[in-house]
Amino acid sequence: MNAGKQFAVGDIHGCKRTFETLVWNKLNITKHDTLYLLGDLVDRGPDSKGVLDSVMDMRSQGYNVRTLLGNHEELILNILSGKHAQESWKKNGGDTFLESFGMSDVRDIPSVYIDFLKKLEYYIATDSFVCVHAGLNFSREDPFEDKTAMLWDRKFDYDSLKLGG
Repeated sequence: MNAGKQFAVGDIHGCKRTFETLVWNKLNITKHDTLYLLGDLVDRGPDSKGVLDSVMDMRSQGYNVRTLLGNHEELILNILSGKHAQESWKKNGGDTFLESFGMSDVRDIPSVYIDFLKKLEYYIATDSFVCVHAGLNFSREDPFEDKTAMLWDRKFDYDSLKLGG
């Protein structure tokens, strides 16, 4: 079991310098700690590629970084699978994602980054807490079945019984 500290950080949105300042200068992350990144690593900020590179580098160096899927990563994956239009994503911050790669089409992004995005988790449940990007749908018997709620819901009623207390 990991004996270090646990940190949760959400919505980095392509801000590599801010992210790295937080991780290395404020949180002082060590390899004994766990860093939970709650999605929306990309879009809007100037360096989405740099954020992804930082996270992948941390993992390759042995840091325990758990990453969740956010709605912005979902939009990218939906474009790649033909479920969403690239132009509307660009207007909502995707343009800066592409600029950070020096590209104009998400389909040209190197596969290492797409593979990384495809492996992001919808939720992380520990003995002490549950992490999701947005919310949980407690109107369902199993709130972990509603992936859309995990990525998009901002308002929900909490039911501790459905999470085992």
